[in-house]
Amino acid sequence: MKTRRMTMIAMVAALIMVSAAALSQQKVFIAPVAQGLADSTVNKMIIDLVEIVRTKTGADLKSTTVAYAPGELATEITLKEMKAGRADMGYVNALEYADMTSKYPNLFEPAFILTMGGKKNEDMCLYVSAKSSAKTVADTKGMVWGGSDTLGTRFILHENGIKEPLASFYKEVKYVGTSPMTILIDSLRAGNFEVFAVPKHLLLIGGGAPGSVDKASQSSGIPYRQIYCTTYQSNWIFGYKKGFPPELSSKTTKILLGAHKDRDFARFHFMFTALKGHFVEYKKEDLARTLEIKKLKDSLGWDKERKEHNAKAKTAK
Repeated sequence: MKTRRMTMIAMVAALIMVSAAALSQQKVFIAPVAQGLADSTVNKMIIDLVEIVRTKTGADLKSTTVAYAPGELATEITLKEMKAGRADMGYVNALEYADMTSKYPNLFEPAFILTMGGKKNEDMCLYVSAKSSAKTVADTKGMVWGGSDTLGTRFILHENGIKEPLASFYKEVKYVGTSPMTILIDSLRAGNFEVFAVPKHLLLIGGGAPGSVDKASQSSGIPYRQIYCTTYQSNWIFGYKKGFPPELSSKTTKILLGAHKDRDFARFHFMFTALKGHFVEYKKEDLARTLEIKKLKDSLGWDKERKEHNAKAKTAK
C-alpha cells in the first residue's frame, strides 16, 4: 500500500514538473499583418492582447508580427513559422487554411474564432458608388471594378447566375489596395472605380457603416452603397501548433473566450463592440461553408484569375 502511495505521489510530482517546464518554455504567437497595417494600432493591439494572456497564465509568451505584401498569404506565414519551430500560436484565414492542410498536415489545431456581427462567418458584400443607380448585382455589368481580391466578387457573381470572369463582366478590373481600407475608400471617392466587394466587417472598422440609400450615403459622406451580401468563409481561426502543452492551450483559450466580459481586457471592449462579436469556441462544422466555397473555386478555376490580379499589385500606383 505504501509503495502504491509513493508511486502515485511520484507520478503527480512528475506531472507538476512537466507542467511547470511547459509554462517556463517561451511560446510565440505569430501575427501576420498586412504591410499597410504593420505599424498601426493593429500591431499594438496584438502585442497588448498577448501580454495580458501572459500575465493571466503566468506563461512565457511573446508575440511576433510579420508584415506580408499584397498577393502574399498570411496563412502561409503562420504555418511556415510553426513548421520551422519559430511559432506556437497564431491565426489563419479559413480559405487559405483549407487550401494548405494537405501541404501542412497535422500542424495547426484550431481552437477559437472571433465572431463579427454575431456570426462565425464573414458577410461578403458587393458595394457600388453612392452616386450609382445600380440596384442589383446584374446592374453592375460594364462598370469599373476595384479591389485587392477577386474571389469574393467572383463568388457573388456565381450566386447571381453570372458565370463570366470579372474581366469580361466589368469594363475594367483595377488593383486597388485595401490595407488600410482608406486606400480603397479614397480611390472610390476620386472616381477611379465604381464597384467593389469586401467583407462587411472591414468597412465597419475601417470605412464607416454603409448607407442604405443614395441620399443617406451622400449626406453622411459615405461614398458607397451596399447592394448584395452573402455568407462567406469562416472568420479568422485562432489555434495552436500540434503538441502545444494542453494545460496552457486550455487555459489560454478559456481566458480569451471570456475576454469580452473580463475587465483585464477593457481596452479591447471597444473592438468587440464595434465588431459586434467576441471569441467563441471553434467547432469542426464551422468550416463547412468555407469548404463549400473551396470546392466551387477549385472546380471552376477561380484561383488563376485571383493570382493574375494579385500580380498587378507590383505595378499598382
